[in-house]
Amino acid sequence: MSGQAPNSDRKAAAAVRGVLDDAGYTREGIQQALGMSGDVLSRPVDRPVHLRRLQAEGPLETLIRLFLLDVAVDADVAEAALTSDGLTALVALRMAESSGGEVRGQVRLVPHGVILVASDQPDREGDHPDHVAGVHRPSLTLADLTVRRPVERALDMGTGCGIQAMLAASHAGRVIGTDVNERALAFAELNAALNGIENVEFRPGSFFEPVEGETFGLVVSNPPYVISPESAYLFRDSGLGRDRVSERLVGELPGLLDEGAFGTIMVSWIQAGDDPSARPREWLEGNGCDAWVLHTGVEDPLTTAAGWNRDQAHDEEAYAVAVDRWLDYFRAKGIEALAYGGIILRRRSGGSNWIRNRELPNDPRAHPAQHVLRLFTGQDVLAAHSDEELAAARLRLAEGVVIERRLRRGADGWEEGAALTLTEGIPFGAELDGVTAAFLSQLDGSSTLAAVVEQLAEAYDVPTERLLASGILIAREMLELGFAILAEGVEEAPSEK
Repeated sequence: MSGQAPNSDRKAAAAVRGVLDDAGYTREGIQQALGMSGDVLSRPVDRPVHLRRLQAEGPLETLIRLFLLDVAVDADVAEAALTSDGLTALVALRMAESSGGEVRGQVRLVPHGVILVASDQPDREGDHPDHVAGVHRPSLTLADLTVRRPVERALDMGTGCGIQAMLAASHAGRVIGTDVNERALAFAELNAALNGIENVEFRPGSFFEPVEGETFGLVVSNPPYVISPESAYLFRDSGLGRDRVSERLVGELPGLLDEGAFGTIMVSWIQAGDDPSARPREWLEGNGCDAWVLHTGVEDPLTTAAGWNRDQAHDEEAYAVAVDRWLDYFRAKGIEALAYGGIILRRRSGGSNWIRNRELPNDPRAHPAQHVLRLFTGQDVLAAHSDEELAAARLRLAEGVVIERRLRRGADGWEEGAALTLTEGIPFGAELDGVTAAFLSQLDGSSTLAAVVEQLAEAYDVPTERLLASGILIAREMLELGFAILAEGVEEAPSEK
């Protein structure tokens, strides 16, 4: 076992949260104390540098030593910085241990926005299958891709430390978090208590079994999707082999969604051929849902083997043995490429369901969930409007769309062009020619597409009919990728004369 599971006494948790808040234990506070920027993470190799920056012994510095740098603190110093009651509450929650004149943190505690998340210290992972991981990049990607709408009930399958359940609690009447790792559920209970969240229930059990027969307005899942030969860690390894866990859960998830509800799941799959989305598209066919497959990357076997065993890099021999074991597994299974990504589903009965795919750039921006919702509503608009109806519609570009005009020196002189980008949402982008940039810049919802085209045709001396056909194609792409939305009201299509 990784160690004692934490306690989740609400009174003690409130006292600890008060100590943390009073000390300024926030992302900004920690960044300033450590002279760092970006994610509040610390690797063992950085510890000597961070400790030299923490010359003071105040409450914030003491908490950083205990819960971020994983170093012991003199008991008298800890009590002076955190007060006797604060230290007693930390020990009562098993977040800290006091013995031999020293206090040592028993959890890692990291702020994510206004939410504090406790997990196991990564340096103590060892050979413990019930190790509880903290928030990592796939967790953040899942949070970004989750549609945030008010719902009555939400489900977080494979809740781990509980971060997704806590985020869902802000817009769901009731949230259920499930996990086969009961020690993870203890951490999730602690985190809910630390953050004062009361509308979350945690249930033990494998995959979707704890909620059999129930449906939800939102389902999120960051399961143990790693393709590996191991059963070392519950948070990483499913033990099902190949990419069967992703295939199984993608197949089962639609049955838990209410009509119109969204589900988002992180997955990995074995890629064969050049199309990175081919295999998950097979899983999604005929499941009663519309779906976007957003693939985040493709790795060769050596990169995957090295990445998931890097915690053993301090022991060169053990690291090499682990990497070779994984490579032997991939070779035996004929695996030459491993793909990763997120799948967003929407339950929709009646009519033909659609599946779309796109590469997800590794450049997170603000409010990506709003963009995800536009990816679905855009498809609804496209399905409901013929080309003629779209020409009579009023479209406007979404908030955060930027058109950067550019001049490029070519063989025949300066050439006009532009780039389409987003300041918030999923960072899709496109290169534009001058006419297309001018067309898009006029999409403010005040005129129909046909009217915009007519004005541009006159300005650029281009046949209206040809420009309208191009404009409709561009408008369809903008709607599909969430760059544009339908403004209120659609005029009747002009009649032919």
